[in-house]
Amino acid sequence: MIELYVFRHGQTDWNKAGRLQGHSDIALNDTGISQAKKLAMKFEKIKIDHIFSSDLIRAKSTAELALGELIPMTLHPGLREVNIGDYEGLAKDELPQTFNLDAWLARGENLKFPNGESKEEHRDRIVQTIKEIVASTEHKSIAISTHGGSMARLLEYCENYHQDIILENCALAKVTLQQDQFLFECFL
Repeated sequence: MIELYVFRHGQTDWNKAGRLQGHSDIALNDTGISQAKKLAMKFEKIKIDHIFSSDLIRAKSTAELALGELIPMTLHPGLREVNIGDYEGLAKDELPQTFNLDAWLARGENLKFPNGESKEEHRDRIVQTIKEIVASTEHKSIAISTHGGSMARLLEYCENYHQDIILENCALAKVTLQQDQFLFECFL
């Protein structure tokens, strides 16, 4: 059994402003730095063998602040947020009226951002990336520093996850991987 401790990065100025970040490399703001330091307290009694992080600075910085620099970390672009394509950097109220973000969030499995990804493509990328990570290492307790959408897609893929909640910055969930099956254990 593999234990995955999956967490969302801390707040950025774009989070605060309601801008869609996607693959944009936006740093943590002061609130995000504080959130990441608080996340460290949740990890005090958890033994982590290795950190895998999105290669975007907001996820990497959150991992470093929450887990320190003594635990080995590997950056992986497959853990990035959904590719928002043409809408990257826009605020929700700046989106064209022809694109219904609420519909995408609610049931947009195949609704695709122009020149970006659909939820299904994003989920498949995240799940495949994590399966590849697990197959490439002997570590049994792994931290995954990622993004809100990426974390949501992984949780939705879990057999036993049936919640519909907003994942706040620095949300932390424990997921186990047993015989190629992802299981949601709990939020920490």
